[in-house]
Amino acid sequence: MSEDKGAPVGRVGLTAAPHKQRALEFVGRLVQALLARGCEVVVDEQAAGGGGCSAAQVAPLTVCAQTDLLLALGGDGTLLRAARVVAPCGTPLLGVDLGSFGFLAEEDPDHLLGNLERLLAGDYMVEPRLLLQAQVNGATAEPGALALNDVVVMRRQSQHPVRLRTTLDGAHIATYPADGVIVATATGSTAYNLSAGGPILDSRMQALVITPICSHTLYSRPLVVPAEVAIGVRVESRGWGDEGVCVTADGQESTALGAGQELLIRRAPWAVRLVRLQPARFYDRLREKLRWGAER
Repeated sequence: MSEDKGAPVGRVGLTAAPHKQRALEFVGRLVQALLARGCEVVVDEQAAGGGGCSAAQVAPLTVCAQTDLLLALGGDGTLLRAARVVAPCGTPLLGVDLGSFGFLAEEDPDHLLGNLERLLAGDYMVEPRLLLQAQVNGATAEPGALALNDVVVMRRQSQHPVRLRTTLDGAHIATYPADGVIVATATGSTAYNLSAGGPILDSRMQALVITPICSHTLYSRPLVVPAEVAIGVRVESRGWGDEGVCVTADGQESTALGAGQELLIRRAPWAVRLVRLQPARFYDRLREKLRWGAER
């Protein structure tokens, strides 16, 4: 997907991590700065507890997403929550880094305040990112149908592995006796996929990664596939390890998956439109976050 130029902003939505005091305090500062520049501001009701929001509209996140621009203040978890809501609206999303170890929310808060005029004038770039949609037996899985990072099928509490029959466009590729399987986007390749031994993909790539979790075979390896394929994952019954299998989207929403049921994972009809005020820093952030080249 190619980058798009931004558009002027008159109505701004704000959401933040409600458990991060620094993020809630920054909401108040940002609201005042935006109001002073003539913007209409809508604040997520979960993020309005830090003060300074009395002159702004307070509403659910679904309303905040129906603006010219949504700002997500916090870490990657805050941005992922916002991404699933904002994607169907087509609203651009800017992540402000007030977290710790994350790759998605990359805008520095002080840099944002110093460049508000640029942002409101539409002087920014929009980078579309692939979104996944998960369906169980042909019906959209609720909750957690959409994922920017990954969809994960895994056992809950059983000490036995589960057998997960995996297909690409209906063709059987492998049956993994494992703790689970991760299907990650290039955006999510630096998340759970990376921890499970999967490869890092450049965030601009239109590809998916299938990574087994703690597979009980020596031949199981991560597999990179085109973004347009439909990936099926079915729980095979073997008399044990069949109960307690769940599907999670971006590690935040989950639903159960029973023996014999198949999960279908494919590209969603919408993209997440991430905003950048600065040139892309993907490899810089890899060096920073993963400490590549640091002294040992």
